[in-house]
Amino acid sequence: MSLEPSPARLTAGQLDLIQKVLFDQGYTGNLVDGLATDYTAAAKLLIGHVKRGITDRAALATALEDAFGQCVRPSEIDSQ
Repeated sequence: MSLEPSPARLTAGQLDLIQKVLFDQGYTGNLVDGLATDYTAAAKLLIGHVKRGITDRAALATALEDAFGQCVRPSEIDSQ
């Protein structure tokens, strides 16, 4: 039995929500790209939250910031 969150049990709407939150927070990559099984720690965190019923975008974004800090976008690095 795996303790890792499994996106296969999430609905398309839940996966879309996770993808949007990740993108809005500056994370790259496509969560639902084919049969990917190597998800980032950020995606795994959100998958776990969504499975527990947390679906508010602001709450999910806050969870990412609490766990990993604010994501620095490439455009912010280029302008420094």
